[in-house]
Amino acid sequence: MQKMMTNEEWDQQYSKCKKFANLQLDTSQDQYRRRNQSNPTRIVQQIADGKMGELLAYDHMKRLGFECTEPDFAIYTARFKSFDADLISGNTHVHVKSQNRTSADKYGTSWVFQSGGRGFGHMDPCVKEGESWCIFVVVDHETHSAEIHGPLDMVNVRPHFKDPKLQHLVGIKKCIYLADIDSVVRCIPPATTLKHDTVMDCLDRCLKAWTAGNFCMECELEGDDLSTAQDNDWVYEIDDLILYDVQKMIDTALGKIELSQYKVEFSKVGLPDEYRWDVEHSSSDTDPEDMSEAEAEAEAEPPRKKVKY
Repeated sequence: MQKMMTNEEWDQQYSKCKKFANLQLDTSQDQYRRRNQSNPTRIVQQIADGKMGELLAYDHMKRLGFECTEPDFAIYTARFKSFDADLISGNTHVHVKSQNRTSADKYGTSWVFQSGGRGFGHMDPCVKEGESWCIFVVVDHETHSAEIHGPLDMVNVRPHFKDPKLQHLVGIKKCIYLADIDSVVRCIPPATTLKHDTVMDCLDRCLKAWTAGNFCMECELEGDDLSTAQDNDWVYEIDDLILYDVQKMIDTALGKIELSQYKVEFSKVGLPDEYRWDVEHSSSDTDPEDMSEAEAEAEAEPPRKKVKY
């Protein structure tokens, strides 16, 4: 899956990650040296990219319908650091592994797990055993986007561990390469209850706000209503303005297009009949060439009614 962000969203999120990375480095320099890592600039970027990957993975999990804990931005001393899961979904631990696009282009798309080294806590517990999932992220700073793979069950991922290409990391790291796990089946989201009324109530508020504003196209919605409108393409952004897409609001209200939440939740099982609409055309023996212009115009718009497949 490809996740796109605006420049403003990206800068805001990554600034938070970079601040975290600098604080984290101050508490962990000795630990990084034991892993043959000594370049502070590179370490800060790796930590920041990793935390950005967690934010993107969290958003990805929520969009798929999984309940999920948020990324942890607390700073721990080296003594209390661990390789516990980055996210938790229900009772399942979810590990997030990130790589930036520059590294992927140079070394191939792959993700690194800690598999050895001196001292307590220097191994990802999911490498050898246990029930857990993993999400793999490629962070692209140039396009302000990310490539997200998963969540994948570690039971299906473990057989694909390989040694890293850099010799000095052999024995300390294990790698997963995209080519090896590209066909691994993604974990299926849990069944979710549709909130049809909630979304349609939001659409009702959108239409009322548009008419109450003397049909001004500039959208003044905020919070959850704005998010829902954006998710369903009822609004669009141009020249730093958010404008109503009135045609799409009307089409959704009439059932001509499906709500985006249905597309996600029923992507594998198909949309239930009660949420499908169609146009029923009445048959006619009349030749269009024999009709008057007024009759032809009347025939051009057949009556619309709700029909189940």
